[in-house]
Amino acid sequence: MNSVEILKLLSAAKESHLAWLDYGLAILNGDDLLHVQQPISCTDCNFGLWYYSKVDLLRSIKGFKEIELLHAEFHHKYDVLFTHAHEAHKPRLFGKKKLLRQLNEDYIALGNESVLLIKKLEEVETRIHAKQQAEQGAA
Repeated sequence: MNSVEILKLLSAAKESHLAWLDYGLAILNGDDLLHVQQPISCTDCNFGLWYYSKVDLLRSIKGFKEIELLHAEFHHKYDVLFTHAHEAHKPRLFGKKKLLRQLNEDYIALGNESVLLIKKLEEVETRIHAKQQAEQGAA
């Protein structure tokens, strides 16, 4: 697999990940939870399927392993957001404001985790670009 193919895969992986952030925003906005993406394992989403299918090819790139940890944490935070949203949407007399504040905090945590993951993906992209340029310069 050459650098251009790897960079295309990383770009597609970022787009796949960002869709989950959109799902989190839909939850925060009060969309019907039956129509919002249910939490799934970090190995079963499109990003995870990509990551685990390419991990052997890309393992040697510095920072690639850290992506796995950040991705798993992102899924955990999405699961927490989804779980708290179910609680917040139940009819209740007391505690509604507290639950809604918690949802906001959960979404902020999800967003922060997303930023870390995207930064790490961009670091890997930068390393691949540098390697690609070095190879072209040596040729």
